[in-house]
Amino acid sequence: AAWIMVMSMVPSRVAFGVGASIRAGPRPHGRSSVPQSAPSTLPRPRNRRPVSCQAKKKNKGGKKGKAKKVSALDAVLKKKPTSGEQEEGKATSAGQHTSVDVVMWLLLVVESYTKAVGKKLFAEQFSIQDIAEKIYDAPFVLLSHRYGEEGEAVREHRFNYANRRALELFDCEWADLVGKPSSSSGEDDEAVQSDRDALLMACKKEGFVENYEGWRVSSKGERFLVKGATLWEVKTSSGDASLGQAVVFTEWEDAEGNTRSVAEEGGAVDGDGDEEAGEVVDLAEAERLVQEQADLVRGLKANLTNEDAEVKEAVTVLLERKAALEALQQAS
Repeated sequence: AAWIMVMSMVPSRVAFGVGASIRAGPRPHGRSSVPQSAPSTLPRPRNRRPVSCQAKKKNKGGKKGKAKKVSALDAVLKKKPTSGEQEEGKATSAGQHTSVDVVMWLLLVVESYTKAVGKKLFAEQFSIQDIAEKIYDAPFVLLSHRYGEEGEAVREHRFNYANRRALELFDCEWADLVGKPSSSSGEDDEAVQSDRDALLMACKKEGFVENYEGWRVSSKGERFLVKGATLWEVKTSSGDASLGQAVVFTEWEDAEGNTRSVAEEGGAVDGDGDEEAGEVVDLAEAERLVQEQADLVRGLKANLTNEDAEVKEAVTVLLERKAALEALQQAS
């Protein structure tokens, strides 16, 4: 009798949770697993405390979990702003054209040009610290795009570099051009695009193309005819694989037929005279860059696996730097 009396004092809806105000997120559409009923109006028994049920967090030892680390690849490999300089939400070219990945790319651009064309892009000697500024401020227009995934269409290649003269000619900022399909440099006309497609395919087959002429268009819609351009394959230091293509030229013709040239502002484009070009990069700096990338790879592997995209990208850069170092060691 006593047991029956105690149980009768506990409202069934309070004891078993039916109609209780426990919220576990929005009720799904369709059939509900909890029958609908009006909240209980029975008085709460005295000396009973409401019980709050919460799912226990999975955390061994009661220690706080580690915060997710931010990879340095966000600044080095993903072509995002590295200098933190922004204006009205648009990344400026400051810090972009001097980033580590751009420097390593330009080393391959210069080396590939010499091997493919048989000329030197520069006659003067300068170190790896200067190559970014030298090419960015050079008296010629230079652009490049890098190949993407295997099977990527010709018109899907994206710009990964443009120097100051190129940005001025196309009337845009670094962020407006770099990362965009290189096919956007030509008019949205099938004849123009087909001509450009043929140029790129010929370059890929032959290794380089000289004296090219073709119509291009600036970001403001102004047409100009590129004249005497040289396009070449940018390859790894070993020459085993093509990574992309680069183009250089100094003259163009505007829509009115007026010929214009950046060479008029001073400076030679090709160093193909008797002057001997020096080393573009010194061994000590190349070794430092290899070690820096190796440390980055080890740091990533501490939290990620070899199958993660960031690790794969970092390893690719490391291999490119090692190949560049080996080439310098062999040359010396």
